[in-house]
Amino acid sequence: DILLPDAEATGRHLRMFHNWVKEYDQLEHLRRQVAVTRQQLQLFTSYCSKPPLPRELRRDLLNAHRMRAPHLAEEDYLQACAPGDYRTFHGHSVVDEVLSDMLAKHLALQEEKIQQKQRLYLPTPPPPDRKQEVVKRLADLKRWKKWNEAYDLLGLE
Repeated sequence: DILLPDAEATGRHLRMFHNWVKEYDQLEHLRRQVAVTRQQLQLFTSYCSKPPLPRELRRDLLNAHRMRAPHLAEEDYLQACAPGDYRTFHGHSVVDEVLSDMLAKHLALQEEKIQQKQRLYLPTPPPPDRKQEVVKRLADLKRWKKWNEAYDLLGLE
């Protein structure tokens, strides 16, 4: 059964019902975002685990690129034409690790938001989580150095 407001319901009840519907929509939006982030993390991890494109095949594809599609960027052409079993961009293990770590942390934060919203609708809500951090924790020195190395490798400032 669908719960609909009574015709004689006060404006306050209607606003409350409207807020519940908005909160439900926000929760569904968060769930969709989590699904996208989870898929991106899985695709990134899968891509990083592939072996690099062999030099000979890369050379042949780049020669074909110059003759067939010089208007395309080399990396775009390689991505489109290379066999799917290979990683066309070699990358760097530190950058891969940092990006994977960031995606995983982003996913965990999104999942925590969903859990917080779902707790509001429990029949007897648990007491507030006292360990919730007000200030973000400092990154340990090892992680900080990895992030800096990754940013240096990417040429970001």
